[in-house]
Amino acid sequence: MRLFGIVLVLASAGFAIWSFVDTRDYITTTGSVTAVEFDPTVVQQEEGVTNDLKVTI
Repeated sequence: MRLFGIVLVLASAGFAIWSFVDTRDYITTTGSVTAVEFDPTVVQQEEGVTNDLKVTI
């Protein structure tokens, strides 16, 4: 069980570092959400059923 905890901590740290490195070259901007629409199309995925939202910025 202790090994699982160590692996989980190392994986979390690796993901955090990868996320930072992967996004550091992104351009920062500001915006406002002007509309959010519900898309009644239901999407079946392995994780379950999801509904889509269309966001206008």
